[in-house]
Amino acid sequence: MILIAQGANRQFYYETPRQGLILVGVHKGTLLFSGKRTGNSYSGVAYIFNRFNKACDPKPYQVAGPVSSDQRSVTLYGKAPHADANCNITNYSDDVLVFTFNGQ
Repeated sequence: MILIAQGANRQFYYETPRQGLILVGVHKGTLLFSGKRTGNSYSGVAYIFNRFNKACDPKPYQVAGPVSSDQRSVTLYGKAPHADANCNITNYSDDVLVFTFNGQ
């Protein structure tokens, strides 16, 4: 993942997606999260990809969560939509996204 920060705006993009994500249409530069940092929290929209049909558009969902006290990770919580092979949302599940800074 790569983080782009401009003022309060934050975006996470895939840098080197794993094979399972490539199979559902994710590639280098695909947007995973777009939102804002306010104080020590992030909020915005994350995207989930259809595991049954990569022709389906990514489904957006609201996420929010804290920045760790050491400023090295962000944990986002939300209700991720799940779609069938026809791209129709069939249910939602709790989702947690954790981004950890690995650089120097």
